[in-house]
Amino acid sequence: MTERRARGLGRGVGRRRAASGVQPTPEPAAQAMAPAQVANYIAEMLAGLEIMAGGARLDLLSYFLRMARSESLAAAREKREEQTEIETPSDPRYSFGD
Repeated sequence: MTERRARGLGRGVGRRRAASGVQPTPEPAAQAMAPAQVANYIAEMLAGLEIMAGGARLDLLSYFLRMARSESLAAAREKREEQTEIETPSDPRYSFGD
């Protein structure tokens, strides 16, 4: 056993976060994108990571990445539906003689 592991420093145990207290700000490109687009982009990135994890036989990690991708796609779908509702209100005053 190495000295680091004996002291509990292996695998992130005992590591500290940066003490700056500053929260990271979103990338400018992400700020310009609609929430559904961001969720779709994240899903694309997760798909690539899932393929990498599967190829390395990291089955549990691959599973979690697949679940995160599924959640990203669901969030994108939800945001698109919300946007559609905003653009086409269901108020009868906006219907045109159906």
